[in-house]
Amino acid sequence: MKKFFEQFKNPRGFLGVMASKIMARSNRELNEWTISLLNLKSDDHVLEIGYGPGIGIEQVVRFVPDGFVCGLDLSEVSFKEAKKRNRKAIENHLLELRIGDVSELPAFSVKFDKIYSVNSIHFWNEPVRALRHLNHIMNPGGLLASTIQPREKGATDQTAKQMAAQIKKHMEEAGFENIDIKSKDMKPVSAVCILGNRSLSD
Repeated sequence: MKKFFEQFKNPRGFLGVMASKIMARSNRELNEWTISLLNLKSDDHVLEIGYGPGIGIEQVVRFVPDGFVCGLDLSEVSFKEAKKRNRKAIENHLLELRIGDVSELPAFSVKFDKIYSVNSIHFWNEPVRALRHLNHIMNPGGLLASTIQPREKGATDQTAKQMAAQIKKHMEEAGFENIDIKSKDMKPVSAVCILGNRSLSD
């Protein structure tokens, strides 16, 4: 079971394909909610960390026809699934998908107005360091959103609140401001989204 759970961090092989299909079903509502909190504008530059099978990015592209959308994920399996799902957007140069680690960000040609992740941050190595890197590639006042719904055995709404508090602390240490926690009643456990801005004075 532990081996299969690890596939949600970095899907690989046959088990990775299975995990990707599960994520496509289970994360759809979380993606829709998170994206609604981003207040996207048509010319925004948007980055998703951990795009998985590409269902979130598929939605984002529709909201930013004059902007730039990019995704970063560790998994070759996720890349193939997301590429297949978003082939038209890629061909029309509306979307760029990359394989890489949030802890070792590649170079980007633009600064981002919005960065988001869904059920990803708890897998990051050194989350404060990764968040600092994300802060540096954002425009002043840019918005970062990190959504999580605990899925481990025995998780409760209290688990979600505790994880939100920890992520908020990480974001504060990374230099984000105006940090806010939103919650969404879901089954079997509530989801939380932690939002914060890059400083306008940076």
